[in-house]
Amino acid sequence: MREGPVGAGDGLATGVGGQPLVARQPVFDPANRVMGYELLYRGAPPAAGEHADWSEQATSSVLLDLIAGGGLDGLLGEQTAFVNLPRSFLLDFRQGGLDPSRLVLEVLEDVDPDPEVKRAMRALKDDGYTLALDDFVLFGQHQGLLELADLVKVDIQGYDDQGLRECVRELRRYPLYLVAEKVETHAEQALCRELGFDYFQGYFFAQPRAVARAPMPSDRLTALRLLGRLQDPAVDLEDLTDLISQDVYLSYRFLRLINSAFFPLRRRIDSIHRALVYLGLDTVRIWATWLAMAGIGGKPRELAVTNLVRARMAASLGRALGDPEPERYFTAGLFSTLDALLDRPLREALEELPLSEELMTALLYGEGPVGETLAAVRAYERADWQGTAHLGLALEQVGEAYLEAVQWAEEARAAMDAGS
Repeated sequence: MREGPVGAGDGLATGVGGQPLVARQPVFDPANRVMGYELLYRGAPPAAGEHADWSEQATSSVLLDLIAGGGLDGLLGEQTAFVNLPRSFLLDFRQGGLDPSRLVLEVLEDVDPDPEVKRAMRALKDDGYTLALDDFVLFGQHQGLLELADLVKVDIQGYDDQGLRECVRELRRYPLYLVAEKVETHAEQALCRELGFDYFQGYFFAQPRAVARAPMPSDRLTALRLLGRLQDPAVDLEDLTDLISQDVYLSYRFLRLINSAFFPLRRRIDSIHRALVYLGLDTVRIWATWLAMAGIGGKPRELAVTNLVRARMAASLGRALGDPEPERYFTAGLFSTLDALLDRPLREALEELPLSEELMTALLYGEGPVGETLAAVRAYERADWQGTAHLGLALEQVGEAYLEAVQWAEEARAAMDAGS
């Protein structure tokens, strides 16, 4: 399964037809470590002639199918799941028999806080579940549920700065953890830190920081030069052996990774040269590239996982589209967060790499088969299901590629962490 980075593999694929679509969005603590993922989902369209509430159907299907099938660990690693509960499932949730320590149950903003809902929330708390109020609006209908909640999630895009300050000040009267939702930039996260939010959810981590024009820090400049050499098509086996071996930390992590359970090799690999002979130049080049990017300091570890998820998913979709060279899609996914890693505009960062014109166009403009596929991958991870329609693949097929890519990337993360 793992001899190469672009194989289809096994994983969480659940079959097409009638399956819900699932994506995940990280929730970060103040140190930008992932403390959980919100599950973003949509139910499969009902069959002809049937009527179904996609929201409620998706909630029950996602939770019960994932946990009954052992898929929660593959989708979340060891993290907690944040799950939205519509009213009907909230009232019946105790029948699920799930592990309370792995779940944060979010009461949706449109759930009427009547006595029946309050009784259900008290029962869930008695069972050990953590409860959150989603999309909380100051002085809205959920004000009366604050005493039953453990967390409150605030959509920061719904407030101006002063309104957000007032919201936080009011909520701090209660013993609650505050989660800032839809944090899209580092500046927004900085404001939320200043206001006292405990956790942060959004895609700010995959955006470059706005920094004053200055020379690139030496460690990132070194990493960029290394990436350039690794991507040079003229580099041969001996060149690549020397290149990796000269970086003690990179070579150490590389050997630990390929000798982990992630690579089911029959013999132990004790040198970079032997790894190249056994795995091949292209496979070694890709894993060395990923490890070099993951080793850039001062960045959330989640970026390294995002790189792999995008790369694997793009390659799987490229293969499904009939492209005989899925490795091009993998490379595009791998470099799709280079701007965030280096805190530089993507064009400026890519200019230092000897990438083909096709890859440059795909990364900068989202054009061509590779660019269009990468755009679909980005859309899916944000739960923009229709943003994948231009590929001409079934939504369920795209969803399977995502789930398999997440499991595969989580296994790589675990192997890298074990070798750190």
